[in-house]
Amino acid sequence: MTFTYSSTAPATTLVARVRTIVGDTIQAQALLQDEQIEAFAAAHGNTTNSDANAQAVAILAVEAMLAAVASNIDASSGPVTLSRSQRTTHLRDLRDRLVARQASRARPRFTGLVSGDSGYVDTRLRPGEFDS
Repeated sequence: MTFTYSSTAPATTLVARVRTIVGDTIQAQALLQDEQIEAFAAAHGNTTNSDANAQAVAILAVEAMLAAVASNIDASSGPVTLSRSQRTTHLRDLRDRLVARQASRARPRFTGLVSGDSGYVDTRLRPGEFDS
């Protein structure tokens, strides 16, 4: 298993771009291996180093990171408290932001009121034209 990332060139590869998006950039604290990110890209069906693809793969990566930290619990002993659930909360928020960003980029496609196979509304249709 490998870890590669360079802060001087964070978007040169899909792996580096995904690491930048999800914040998994410190080797000693990494939750993901390069092979995992590459497998997410393959499962997504696209291994190109584009913004849209990196966002989609990042969502899969964050899901894996959430699974990795799921067993971390908050603990305290005397004056020392470890709030490990903060990382889980952060990852959930990150996942939600990535999903919302991906959804906002999606081009709407209407079905039912279309002309031909284009999938977009025919502006020649008039309200009530097909009402029974």
